[in-house]
Amino acid sequence: MEAFHLSVNDDRSPLLDLMTCVACEQTMVLERADPDDRGNDLIKYRCSLCRRTETVRLIRRSGPV
Repeated sequence: MEAFHLSVNDDRSPLLDLMTCVACEQTMVLERADPDDRGNDLIKYRCSLCRRTETVRLIRRSGPV
């Protein structure tokens, strides 16, 4: 498995590890993260049981809300 890299910063939220497979309800493994054209991260998860993949876009806020 290749190492992943978060491009904007290296702060890892515990929430990144909580993706659950919709097919078999197992916790998915963080497989990789790549930047999109807007500077956000596209995070790819893979289920180790059924091998299903899911991609999530991580949107970062620019300042306080």
